[in-house]
Amino acid sequence: MNMQMLDWLILCAFIAMVIGFAIHASRLNRSVADFLSANRCARRYLLSTSDDVAGIGAVTFIAFFEMYYRTGFAGVWWNMFTWPLMLMISLAGWVIYRFRETRALTMAQFFEIRYSRRFRIFCGILAWTAGVINMGIFPAVTARFFIYFCGLPESISIGQLFSVQTFALIMVIELSIALMFVLFGGMIVIAITDFIQGLFCNIAFVIILLFLYSKFEWSQIITALESAPANASMLNPYKTTQTEGFSLWYFLMLAFAMFYGVRAWQGTQGFNSAAKNAHEAKMAGLLSRWRQIVSLLLLVSLPVCAFTILNHPDFKDTAVNIQSAISNIPNEQIAKQMTVPLVLSKVLPVGIMGLFAAIMFAAAISTDGACLHSWGSIFVQDVILPFRQKGFEPKKHISTQTFLLVCGYIYFLLQYVIQTNRFYFHVHGFDRRHILGGRWRGYCRRTILEARNNFWCLECNDNRRLSGDNRNTFRANVAQYYYLLDAKDAEQCIFAKPSGKMSAERNADQLYCDDQRGLNIYRCISVRKFCFEKGNL
Repeated sequence: MNMQMLDWLILCAFIAMVIGFAIHASRLNRSVADFLSANRCARRYLLSTSDDVAGIGAVTFIAFFEMYYRTGFAGVWWNMFTWPLMLMISLAGWVIYRFRETRALTMAQFFEIRYSRRFRIFCGILAWTAGVINMGIFPAVTARFFIYFCGLPESISIGQLFSVQTFALIMVIELSIALMFVLFGGMIVIAITDFIQGLFCNIAFVIILLFLYSKFEWSQIITALESAPANASMLNPYKTTQTEGFSLWYFLMLAFAMFYGVRAWQGTQGFNSAAKNAHEAKMAGLLSRWRQIVSLLLLVSLPVCAFTILNHPDFKDTAVNIQSAISNIPNEQIAKQMTVPLVLSKVLPVGIMGLFAAIMFAAAISTDGACLHSWGSIFVQDVILPFRQKGFEPKKHISTQTFLLVCGYIYFLLQYVIQTNRFYFHVHGFDRRHILGGRWRGYCRRTILEARNNFWCLECNDNRRLSGDNRNTFRANVAQYYYLLDAKDAEQCIFAKPSGKMSAERNADQLYCDDQRGLNIYRCISVRKFCFEKGNL
């Protein structure tokens, strides 16, 4: 475990503080307008901080870490030319000023004023469906971050008969706190708690940045960044044609999306209608742009320092241990996402680790709370109410909203918790061209795994090279087309080479599942297995 007692105390104290503010603020919720839009009484400083915190979740941190780890300062340079554009948009009050003047609670309601009720219902269903699907990945990324950053085990055993998947447990805790804030007082509690979290994060940002600037010399950073390939430079923005995924065209599309999609994201729709008036809404957006500069400093500094540790000779010993930990992650995409968190877990000292964990937890619950509130509000306001002859009574309105929030909470838990507790995806029909890397070396279908007297169906596509001399471990992971989601009883499956050249200790009709903890070895009987070489179908 990477975090020490002081780190856990900092994280728990932060959570307790935010919950205390939520309980105190819940007394202010007295009406439907309070629940939906904080009674339209928020001013610029509250909005600029809370809206910004709600818009930058843990998944956003991970995305920026990956981007700036690949692009370095060259990516920052290309991203900076969007700042004047966003500043002009904020100064003009683009979209938000006129939207607030309409006094509409949701964007779909504004579309009804402008077009028709049927179009409002269509937009409400579209926004709600897309938002719920989009939010589904947020808790998973957050849970995965804390597992790797904190060095948590994959499961927590309670006695000898019961164990809980850590992945599921973290999601339950994080989503439960986010739901609790929404149920306490809707938009009022969300705005106040997000503001408190924003103030805490600003202080923590400064402390972490001071530590990074004291630990790394500028010459070390420049030397490490200069080691990047010539046409994937992390210093020269004009030599980034071979930067994977983040070339000039990416930033051009990003600039267009920033202008075209202003206020189109409805995951924070409560903040769009919470301002006291249109002028306060415009000024909140302007102040938020300046606040984001502090966040950007941290989002750039952390991945750049991580790249320095892994590529500068002064940190060779530390880099070897980190690279070993990264290589143990079987999923290539997850390994890229967790590179910066793993580096930070080995570099940040005691206390700073707890601060950064608190920042990520604050980002997670603020975003998930705002999203839960938004999608529940949109469904009630833009899908249910337009079909009714008259509106709900205030208590009925809030109770309906609460019921939908709980349903959304249960949906997100079922989406992941059930899958991580010995359920499976039955997926088939992948075309060879869709397999990453094109190395279609084997296909195994309808394998029954026997683990502790329980049978689970596994359908998988194996795109790894199978070798009798150097057997590849094959681990269940959905993002790499492996569909067994129970990683407790069968951590690794070792396959024999399907070409007839079998080793003496392995049989083509059998596979062995080896528990990573070394506690037990389970024999897995293949009822029906088809393994074949490419071209010999």
